[in-house]
Amino acid sequence: MEEAVLREVAEETGLLTAAMVRKVAVEDKLHSDTGQPRRTSFFFLQASADTSDAWDHQVNGDGDDAGVTFACRFLPFPLEQPLADDQDVWLGHIDPRWTTVTVGSQ
Repeated sequence: MEEAVLREVAEETGLLTAAMVRKVAVEDKLHSDTGQPRRTSFFFLQASADTSDAWDHQVNGDGDDAGVTFACRFLPFPLEQPLADDQDVWLGHIDPRWTTVTVGSQ
């Protein structure tokens, strides 16, 4: 699974030097759009020190997202807004200071 994560990161972001730190969590819940069961694994990765703060990456290959350009960027912690589908809840399992800022906690 770790190899698949690094391969997907490279394909979707162009980051070829990301390194696996550890698995953070596995979450089983219904997909927010389809209502179908979904299992998501979350991993803590580290980018190399010379990685830009923001970049565009065009996906290569022949998959459904071939040719799509993603605008990639790193965000400072704690996050000011939650990630899609509340995926940021797992950040506190890596470092409690990384939890998303909530109203009244600033």
